[in-house]
Amino acid sequence: MVHTSDTNLPPQANSKKLVFLAGSMCIDKEDNWRKNVIKNYANDFDFIDPTNENHNLLNDSLMKKHINWELEGLELSDIIFMNLLPESKSPISMVELGLYARSNKLIICCPENFYQYRYINALAKKYNVTLFSELDKGIQYLKKLT
Repeated sequence: MVHTSDTNLPPQANSKKLVFLAGSMCIDKEDNWRKNVIKNYANDFDFIDPTNENHNLLNDSLMKKHINWELEGLELSDIIFMNLLPESKSPISMVELGLYARSNKLIICCPENFYQYRYINALAKKYNVTLFSELDKGIQYLKKLT
């Protein structure tokens, strides 16, 4: 099952682990990493996908609702799978990274050419966060957590 901001979050976890898909947005790309993860692992996990294609059109009330939905989803999730794209800045992901670095549920995929890789690498080492420089390796690791 995939939960989006257009749907309610589950009231509690079920038999499948719940994975929050954090990280860089790629709404207009054909190769959407979130859609690929969901497609390949829908039988293994339930997902929270914060993608909202109308994000820039949300009024203040709807944006507040979306933000609170995301924060609740992060708290509820068993795993936070964060992928940072090399050309992105991902400021919201940086906030989420700071909030959940000590949670023991964060997996980060961050290429070495990401503009803040050195910071993320140091943070991951300090707080023992699983870090991969390639998305494929992070996805392989995720599969082992079923």
